[in-house]
Amino acid sequence: MFSQNEVDKIDEKLRVFLTEVEIDGEVYYELNPIGQVYLTAFRLRYPKPFNLRPAEPTERKPPSFRDDHYPDGFKDFVKKIWKEKEWITTCYSVPYSGQRAIKGIGFKVKKEENGDKLIGTFQDKNGFGARFQIRLTNESSTTLTWAADQLNQSYRES
Repeated sequence: MFSQNEVDKIDEKLRVFLTEVEIDGEVYYELNPIGQVYLTAFRLRYPKPFNLRPAEPTERKPPSFRDDHYPDGFKDFVKKIWKEKEWITTCYSVPYSGQRAIKGIGFKVKKEENGDKLIGTFQDKNGFGARFQIRLTNESSTTLTWAADQLNQSYRES
């Protein structure tokens, strides 16, 4: 599910893959059947990027966190995915912005002027959320998209 805020940032051409759903008076978007077919095709075409390799021990650095207050379980969650996914070199917290837009646990590729970034979100049971960036052994656009999909399949919670 995507919030209105997230959908506003999506290319207009991709909105054809989404359906509007109202939950508790708020509008969210989810993949429609055509979007599901597209996602399945992506997963079949890219079962695993050939250029994403396990990180060498010298490349792996434990997650780092800014001196902020974090949601309950945030640091443990970030450390867990870093430990379980050998192609992640490191993770680190990013400054808060739009914290209210964080819903559950999820991963997406964020397009920025200086390149694409893989961003994870985490929300605790009290509704408090935080974001973190994930660095990979290969950060091409296709690889970041594949990694976001894999992480969402493994850890996503709404």
